[in-house]
Amino acid sequence: MQRDIESYAIASCLTYQTDAYVSDQGDAWASAIVQRAQGDFDVLAEVAEQVKREIAAGAVTVIRDESNPGKAKMLPLMHCGELIDRPAVRAAINKALIALRPAYSQKQ
Repeated sequence: MQRDIESYAIASCLTYQTDAYVSDQGDAWASAIVQRAQGDFDVLAEVAEQVKREIAAGAVTVIRDESNPGKAKMLPLMHCGELIDRPAVRAAINKALIALRPAYSQKQ
């Protein structure tokens, strides 16, 4: 359950990326999680909304591009993977965990 919610947050971040392939993969990944999820899907929408707010705040991960000295290289995949550790996103994930726990407990 926790992995699904964290993955949903990462996938949601990917859907907002400018690269069409990455965005499409994020959408497909998020859809797969929703299709197998248990409980109220609105909880996941709150996670996605918090991810959207974090993305709007900016600060995508950037490194120096070794193949093009002096240039920056944006790392949207790394950025999305690390987004789940930002306090506001983590709080939304934890809230979703609490809300969905009963639905997942019934399944087992």
